[in-house]
Amino acid sequence: MKAAAGARGFSYVEVLVATMVLAVCAAPLADAVKNGIDASRIGVAKAQELRCMKEQMETVLAEPYQHLWNAARGTAVASSYSRPADAACIAREVHIARYEHENGKSPVFLDDGAAPARLETAMLYVTVSSPDSGYTFTTLVAR
Repeated sequence: MKAAAGARGFSYVEVLVATMVLAVCAAPLADAVKNGIDASRIGVAKAQELRCMKEQMETVLAEPYQHLWNAARGTAVASSYSRPADAACIAREVHIARYEHENGKSPVFLDDGAAPARLETAMLYVTVSSPDSGYTFTTLVAR
C-alpha cells in the first residue's frame, strides 16, 4: 500500500522529539521567567533604599553647621542623626567626623583634643550608610 503523496501531519517520532525538547527546556524557561519577575520586585526595593538614604543625607545637610559640629563623634561612632529601621526605610547610620586635609598630605580625622588652630580649619566629613544596603553617601561640609 502506498502512502498518499500529499500526506500531512507529524510522525510519532517527531512528536516524541518535540515533547523531549520541551521537557528539557521547561525548567530553565520557568527559572528565567521567575528571575525576571523577581528583578522587578528587587528593583523597587533598591529604589526605596536609595530614596531613604538620599533623604537622610539631605536631612543632615539641612542642619545648621554648628549642630553638625556638635554631633561629630568620628568615623567609628554613629551620630545622633542615625535612624533605626522603620516600616518605610532601612536603618541609616550617620557618621560625622572633623576632617583636615592639606595639599600633599594624607587626610586626618581630628578628635576633640586637637589643637584649636587645626579645629578652626577643619571640615566635617559626613557619611550616611546602612548595614542592610550597599549604598553609602559621603560629603564634606565647610563652614
